[in-house]
Amino acid sequence: MSSCSVRDFITQPPWQASDLGIPIPDSAHAVSVAMPTWDSVVGYEEGAPKVMEALQCGYPRFFCHRKVEALFNEATRRFARAGEAAVVFGSRAACGRCRDFLGLDSRIEAWPASSACVLVFPESCRAKALRYWRYTGEIVSSRQAEAMLGGGADLGDSKGGKQLLARLASWSDQSSANGHLYASGMAAIFAAFRAAIAGGKPGKTIQLEFPYVDVFCIQQHLGEGAHLLLGNDLVTDLERHLREETIRAVFCEIPCNPLTRTVDLERVSQLCRVAGVPLIVDDTVGTVYNVDVYPYADLVTTSLTKSISGMSDVMAGLVWVNEASTFATQFQRFLSEDESAPLHPLDVDVLLANSEDFQERMQRINVNAEHLANLLAKRREVDRVYYPDRETVANYERLRRPSGGYGGLISIVLRGGEGEARRFYDALRVSKGPSLGTNFTLACPYTLLAHYEELDWAESCGVSRNLIRIAVGMEPIEDLLGRFEAALAAI
Repeated sequence: MSSCSVRDFITQPPWQASDLGIPIPDSAHAVSVAMPTWDSVVGYEEGAPKVMEALQCGYPRFFCHRKVEALFNEATRRFARAGEAAVVFGSRAACGRCRDFLGLDSRIEAWPASSACVLVFPESCRAKALRYWRYTGEIVSSRQAEAMLGGGADLGDSKGGKQLLARLASWSDQSSANGHLYASGMAAIFAAFRAAIAGGKPGKTIQLEFPYVDVFCIQQHLGEGAHLLLGNDLVTDLERHLREETIRAVFCEIPCNPLTRTVDLERVSQLCRVAGVPLIVDDTVGTVYNVDVYPYADLVTTSLTKSISGMSDVMAGLVWVNEASTFATQFQRFLSEDESAPLHPLDVDVLLANSEDFQERMQRINVNAEHLANLLAKRREVDRVYYPDRETVANYERLRRPSGGYGGLISIVLRGGEGEARRFYDALRVSKGPSLGTNFTLACPYTLLAHYEELDWAESCGVSRNLIRIAVGMEPIEDLLGRFEAALAAI
């Protein structure tokens, strides 16, 4: 693993109230942040000054890194007039799309020696511009911002990108020529979305199973709306929609986050192919080590920020075009010509170093997660354990690679409601904050963090407001199990 942290997050996790706001990991480019108590999560969602002032960083699409904020300020100083603000995006085209999203007059300025550009707009629209930044992931990374502020050129170096694509291709048995890198996992999903809906008749998209929040936001707010299909009748509902209306694309995650359910991907793929509708599959949670979705998907997206990096110190995303897809030529041309959110060379270098031992790490995480899921399932305090070996198991098994396991993501609901969930979370001696796929165990009250303004809606979709999501890491197994037993004892 590439990065050396001052603090070892396996042996010294930030789990206590006094740890609020510290970067996870101990890096200037950390993509997670310690939210060690239930109250700190609620305080974050409600904008409590005590919590917000303590945050040294945050997940980059939701929280402007200090270097990125400094870049925005410098862009405003250079290009904005009185009453205007500026945001920097990874490309001129991304600025143009944000301008369309804002729906008002604005202008695009070039940043010297950079692929990034500046969008200048009325100051009153800054919050909406940052919503586009969050939804689409067409971001400028903290490393890129640092380079731009330092006056150095930050144009792409294809050598590192080609090396990274070759490594990723070797794990998936794909051609590296069909892979496309992006500045974040969400930028990859947004690129796949745009490729799928380019041209053709107007129509909605379909999301299968409960989605990661911004995947659905893209479909709702940057397309023409979306249907959310859930549960055991999902395939029947999909067939009806494909038959009765124009559908532009179908999206799913394998397995879905946070309920770890897996759709019948073979049947879904058959229906989509008959209807001539592209199927976009995200394998971030399952990982390419554990599942093979390529025979069924037209496009495969992955957040490289998560398990493939493991270090939680770099943002990146990937889209693969399935060369066997009937859409392959169309999608490959679109993505090859698309100007979106390029992965910065400095981030490529970090990801190359971090990902070198990805397969070995996933072996250990798979084993740890199975042990922990089994322990939690036996405890009387736990009402429900969500893990792929007990949710829609047959569907997952058809996708599982011969050497693969069930991944590192577990979600639980405790019997005693919010009171017990709060006590368990506060007592749990692991890192606590947003993101997943880290080499160290990372937990969060997922529904509070992702759906605080729509908790009733989440519960109507089968996601408890008190659900706790656990991304299992590489701790020694007896130590890891002991930490969870101690937290359960505390309630």
